[in-house]
Amino acid sequence: MDWQFEHHALMDLLFAIKAQRVKGVIHTNQGWLAVNLTAVDASFNSCAESFDSRLEIISVDNIDWSALEQALLAIRSNPTHC
Repeated sequence: MDWQFEHHALMDLLFAIKAQRVKGVIHTNQGWLAVNLTAVDASFNSCAESFDSRLEIISVDNIDWSALEQALLAIRSNPTHC
């Protein structure tokens, strides 16, 4: 399944996650993006195409995973192509 996510909406969503670390490789409507966020640092880099998008979140706090999933699904740039 080749989903793409709206780049700017994804940035807003990732920065809103309250976690010690957010890391991943995500296909956006502006290309593939390598993400690495911590409380004190953020890096976003273009990267080679991957098999699929992946996001890893490390948090000591509870995260509403269902709400996060729904938020990610809502920012797909091609939701009819699934």
